[in-house]
Amino acid sequence: MYLSPPLIMNPLPVTLNELSCGGMKFFTTSPIPTRFLFAIVFNTPFAKKIYAEAKILHVNKVDDGYMVGASFVNIKPEMREKIDLMAQDYNVCEETRKYENKDFCKTNCAYMPICEKNVKPDAASSKQKKKRK
Repeated sequence: MYLSPPLIMNPLPVTLNELSCGGMKFFTTSPIPTRFLFAIVFNTPFAKKIYAEAKILHVNKVDDGYMVGASFVNIKPEMREKIDLMAQDYNVCEETRKYENKDFCKTNCAYMPICEKNVKPDAASSKQKKKRK
């Protein structure tokens, strides 16, 4: 996931840590000022793209970078609903992988298009097909 221009000069790589319909928490190696506005683009299975604008609420220095909290602003209700679907699936995945099944991945996950985990149904089905041969 990247923070996108034109609100910043160059795309900034970030790693998502939490997502909700109200905002998100992410990790980055670059410092970002609080109250900074930025654009986010999510690619999803149910819409070509979800555009959102967010505002940095807090930035905390961690060992190798910064943990950043941001809230969505000026977001259309239909975009908020779509982000909420992604957030619900993301949270189910995180909780299931943490406590029950490390290799868990939902086949119809709304979060999947931006997921960076190495366990996905297409990868799993390819492994199964290879085993059968």
